[in-house]
Amino acid sequence: MRKIALFFFGLSLFRITALDAQAEKYIFPNGLRLLHKSTGANQIVAIEVFIDVGSIDEYIEDKNKLGIRNFVQSVITKGTKKYSAAQINELIESIGGKLFTDTAEDYMEICAIVTKPYFEVGINLIYEIYCNPTFPYKEVEKGREDIMASIFARNEDIFTTTYDVLNKLLYSDHPYAFPVVGTTETVKNITVCDLKKFHKKYFTPQNTIISVVGDIDFNVAKYYVEKSFGKIPAKTKKAYKALVSSEPLHADYVESREVERECKGKFKQAYIMIGYVAPEASSPDYSKVKMLNAMLGGGMSSRLFTEIREKNAYAYEVSSFYPTRKHKSRFVIYMGLDRKFIQEAKDNILREVEKMKISIPDEEEIRRIKNYVRGTYIMAHVTNRQQAWYLGWWELVGRGYEYDTKYIDDILSISREELKAAAEKLFSKPVIVKMLPEE
Repeated sequence: MRKIALFFFGLSLFRITALDAQAEKYIFPNGLRLLHKSTGANQIVAIEVFIDVGSIDEYIEDKNKLGIRNFVQSVITKGTKKYSAAQINELIESIGGKLFTDTAEDYMEICAIVTKPYFEVGINLIYEIYCNPTFPYKEVEKGREDIMASIFARNEDIFTTTYDVLNKLLYSDHPYAFPVVGTTETVKNITVCDLKKFHKKYFTPQNTIISVVGDIDFNVAKYYVEKSFGKIPAKTKKAYKALVSSEPLHADYVESREVERECKGKFKQAYIMIGYVAPEASSPDYSKVKMLNAMLGGGMSSRLFTEIREKNAYAYEVSSFYPTRKHKSRFVIYMGLDRKFIQEAKDNILREVEKMKISIPDEEEIRRIKNYVRGTYIMAHVTNRQQAWYLGWWELVGRGYEYDTKYIDDILSISREELKAAAEKLFSKPVIVKMLPEE
């Protein structure tokens, strides 16, 4: 018991240092946003650069070239006006740092992890990659091969294969229906010229958030960011932002009809996914749906794990997830199982979902789930990079960077009645995909 008490005491102290440390925001004249949080735990500094360009931008730009953002991020570190790919690798390794790029449905990301003495080197390297990529032809073609291989790998994996079918049914022709990597057809269409044009159009100060977390003073961070990124000329914002905010593209969401699709694939096992259109990050119901996700499929004490796997032994894996998205998201329940159990398992899942709509959870379950959500969120802030990521992410999705310290308070304030009401609203029209082995 003493060890358990010390563990939770440690979590409390960690929250004070990691979540409650005051963050600051500064907007440069060109529209660039700088977020900063000082932590003195070590000399590591995380520099996260978010580019506010998502699947919607790709779709509106040219839906025959979906996957272009992923293509850009995969080759943006392969050569700049100043450095070759080898020189970039040598430079980051020479200072003991790390360099990452990533793409998701709502953003692109460049990240550098450096030690405090090399903060200026890290910022300048990211600036060079951000502003001056050359997209060398040979590197682009290598990147294309790698992307094609990753698309092929998706089709060989039962989870992603089922998930792609589910997203298409949930979102129809909305950009979220398509995988971030694109398709073999669209990736083939993308040229070096396309990559350069896309980069020039969307890598702008107004579209960019830089989040810096570590043992570095705000004025120091601001000085070096201003020396590089601050001198980039401002550009006109994307003209269709108002159009997207009114969500005309969401008209095809399957909010008023149920769908069940049976597919077959070259897999030995079966798979079920059940999806519901869910609130975007800025919705008042966001934190409530996060609680519902934890209650239904979060961990080995969740309702689905207890009922489907432990009690009835239908599945070898069962869980749920609710990704945070700038626009309408999805709530997904998934399960891997033997084909002979597929009908019973599906019925069991839907019964568990119905229970959440008709009964108010008891206080003990609510207390346990709140502790689970709070603990996992705190533990997701262990590193400076994770803290920098969350600050930038909340800012990008519309909640504002300050929400990083308010999220747990939102969770703790949710009542039992509010959870039931959120479940009634969320779990209305399921979209079901059953992936079966070929005969």
